[in-house]
Amino acid sequence: MARVLLVGIDAATPSLLERWLSDGELPTLGRLAEEGCFGALRSVPNACSPAAWTTLATGVNPGRHGIFGFLDRIPGTYRLRQSNAAHRCAPPLWLAASAAGLRSAILHLPATFPADEVNGIQVAGWLTPSTDTPGFTHPPELAGELARRFGACPLHTDVQRLVAAGRHGAARDRILSNLRARAEITEWLLAREPWDLMAVAFVEPDPAQHYFWHLTDSAHPAHDPALLHAVGDVVLQVWRELDRALGRLLAAAGEVTQVIIFSDHGAGPNMRGPLYLPALFDRMGWQVRRGGLGRAWRRAAGYMAARLPAGLKHRLMGRSAGRGADAVSRLLLGDIVWRRTRAWTFLHGGAAEPWLNLVGRDPGGTVAPGEEADVLRAELCEALTAATDPVSGARAIRAVHRREDLYDGPHLGFAPDLLIEWEEGPVLAGLGCGGVEVTRPEAPTWHSGSHRRDGLLLAWGEGVRSGAAPAAEVADLAPTVLHLLGLPVPGYMDGRVLMDLFRDGALPEPIVDHDAPLPETQHREDESSAEVTARLRGLGYL
Repeated sequence: MARVLLVGIDAATPSLLERWLSDGELPTLGRLAEEGCFGALRSVPNACSPAAWTTLATGVNPGRHGIFGFLDRIPGTYRLRQSNAAHRCAPPLWLAASAAGLRSAILHLPATFPADEVNGIQVAGWLTPSTDTPGFTHPPELAGELARRFGACPLHTDVQRLVAAGRHGAARDRILSNLRARAEITEWLLAREPWDLMAVAFVEPDPAQHYFWHLTDSAHPAHDPALLHAVGDVVLQVWRELDRALGRLLAAAGEVTQVIIFSDHGAGPNMRGPLYLPALFDRMGWQVRRGGLGRAWRRAAGYMAARLPAGLKHRLMGRSAGRGADAVSRLLLGDIVWRRTRAWTFLHGGAAEPWLNLVGRDPGGTVAPGEEADVLRAELCEALTAATDPVSGARAIRAVHRREDLYDGPHLGFAPDLLIEWEEGPVLAGLGCGGVEVTRPEAPTWHSGSHRRDGLLLAWGEGVRSGAAPAAEVADLAPTVLHLLGLPVPGYMDGRVLMDLFRDGALPEPIVDHDAPLPETQHREDESSAEVTARLRGLGYL
């Protein structure tokens, strides 16, 4: 049995790393890539962080674990709730390790609040409401110990308000200081805790790429040489700091036989398509929204949320919003006139995915299931795939997928009816189709970078091949780690053991437990935390 160290790097992008590795900018990662196996790891279809991190942990697709985005619908309603680990309907790999008597240390992984009762320790990652919230750590007393030794434990960077105010240097410094604090906490826990499995996540590259992609990409239309001179290549600075932290982490880990470095998704320029989609739905007549105060309130709320400090937003949300799920739902969906709407969408998490308004499923449904729904869905697919940039004429959408073609499992109903696959071409100045043009974005954005499906996979250690990694998907991580730990792989997992990462004969053949059932867990409806909602707005996801 191997000791396994997993290092998750949010939004690690192979194309960037290949450039910097060849330039010698990242010596630790360069050594691991040269001696080990380096390639791409394909994310879940929507490349959305909560869905991807949960698939990484469970080995099953979102249709089986039940988490599709930052905000998922509560069935039978038009209400939204913030997703978290309480809604996860498949067990993470560290609980399988715990059941086998192995000790785990699970640190800072996104979408893991509330923490699981592992055999070992767990520190939940971003979107935890606060470090004072029960469930931040297991055991609970670890939260107080971390606070006494390190002060405030970083949960997220909250840099959008700094970028919106033009304080780019302060945003850079916040990202770097969070990374250093996270690395310090990890090194301390690594040294004091016995473990068979350690998993740690560094999320800082994600906001760096969201807000500073245009500085690392000279071809980006928003590339700003003056800002680049003032603050430097922020994305590269964050990766240099991460490379140094990784070197210290490996030194502190001591006798480690297997290291897997991975990401939930990659990154690229923000094409801005989702920013125009809700208004396009309005103009095409699929969705009807009230004008006037509803739209003005939505814009004003977005403006304030980008500029208010996180602590103040938490207090305002707690006092004025009431019950979290109702407040978020009113903010994002409250101006839709359901009795006149056939299909609808809203902007969240950098995406805007379409739903049909179905009779029987939705409280104000207007479209009958069956033939009428099929005709509408075909109409949407045909119109959207023909959409172009009204200025350049460039094609905007590569494909529109039905949810059942992408996901399967008992929780398919949580998925939007359609998923849009955007072209990765020039940044869009708007959307046009069927003689309709939209050039005003739904909300302001300071994101010059956004998610891509191809993330990072790097394996290093005993028996690992050197060279290019085989084609792999995020669901493959959990079964591969279980096999490295000497445990059987549950037959319900969608992923496969990545035997081709290793030299022939380096590992025994996997043992698959075909009788292991997917636990019959159910989504627990709960209220979205005001603090988490404010954090999502601070991150720019709302």
